[in-house]
Amino acid sequence: MSNGPVNKQREAAAPFRDGESDSMDINKDSRPYASQVCAVYFQGNGPLHIPHALLHQSVELASRNVATDCFSSSSRDLHLNDIDYNTGHVLIHFMATGRYQCLKPQGETIMISYASEFTTALRVYAAAQSFQLTSLRDLARRR
Repeated sequence: MSNGPVNKQREAAAPFRDGESDSMDINKDSRPYASQVCAVYFQGNGPLHIPHALLHQSVELASRNVATDCFSSSSRDLHLNDIDYNTGHVLIHFMATGRYQCLKPQGETIMISYASEFTTALRVYAAAQSFQLTSLRDLARRR
């Protein structure tokens, strides 16, 4: 008899022998939360902050990161003027967590709220496509 999710988690976890450490040998380059923080601005709004290393999930974002017209040389700021703030929030949240989360849609009626959320999903889809984030693109398509 199974106790649900707890047993499934135990089954999925690799067992350790007595005295064996459960810590992994992680090199400095693979620790995203130990990297510098990048402030990302979307059409002048923001910033939203993300560890610099997480931007490398996208070759396009990594290349923009190097470009002088997007990345300020005086600070760790990335300016994505072609992306609106709501879309940017979904993008940053996805890169940090692997999940799709949009800001609460604004609108006086439920239909206006749905239209706002749908518009954001379309913009996220387009941004994910251009940044080659296929998992985010697929999540946006399901919205």
